[in-house]
Amino acid sequence: MPETTDAPAVSAIQQIPVDQIKPSRHQARKDFDEESIKQLAVSIDKEDLLQPITVRKVEEGYEIIAGERRLRAVKSLSRPTIAAIVIEVVNEAAACAKGLVENLQREDLNPIDEAQGFQDLLNLKDSHWNQERISEAVGKSPTYISESLSLLKLPESLIEKFCRQNFSRSLGVELARLPGQDVQLKAAEAIEGLNRNQAREVLKALKGESSPDKKESKSAAAQPPAPFKFTKKGSGVAIAAFYPGTGSSDDFFAELRTVYMAWTAQ
Repeated sequence: MPETTDAPAVSAIQQIPVDQIKPSRHQARKDFDEESIKQLAVSIDKEDLLQPITVRKVEEGYEIIAGERRLRAVKSLSRPTIAAIVIEVVNEAAACAKGLVENLQREDLNPIDEAQGFQDLLNLKDSHWNQERISEAVGKSPTYISESLSLLKLPESLIEKFCRQNFSRSLGVELARLPGQDVQLKAAEAIEGLNRNQAREVLKALKGESSPDKKESKSAAAQPPAPFKFTKKGSGVAIAAFYPGTGSSDDFFAELRTVYMAWTAQ
């Protein structure tokens, strides 16, 4: 992690009363999986806490910097204290950066929590943080950081789906590349329930990209492929179609019939 001018001083590991520790204001993770916390508690009860949490001293006691899942698991075991490293930070920006970076280095954040963590670092008044430095600190490429930030511009309803992990990060990035929130919402509806490959094919069609395994004539390449996807399901066929909401519905269904007939003839 890159050094800042406000590097924290670190104490030895101490046993801190859990009732004196309050949550961090700079926690990257917004949603906590209660089942995973229960599993962690079982592990801690059996093997003890293998990695101490990190806290800082505040007027009211302590504020957690990293390790909130571990703290919640220990609390669920009704243990009075927890092993903690107490750090001293010069200012609020340094405390925020320390907590955000430690949480962002973990692999189990959902895509939106991760993206918001990147944005929170960029929003710090400390001019130290930019996308390149964030990239170095969390071990991700600058492109990864930029793509993650694009997820925060998606419609709120899609952001909620990502928080529930209904969509993968890669599909979210593809949705974010579509022009405008109305198109993004309709595209998300069109790919709901499809597997990853099927969803990508639909999104390619919406962006006017041809499938790499299909050779098209020059005249066909001049027009975006029809945004329809057909999948055999038992004795029937599942159809995923993107309707733009403009133009003639008769033309839309006529095109759907034409493309479907071509698909059945393959």
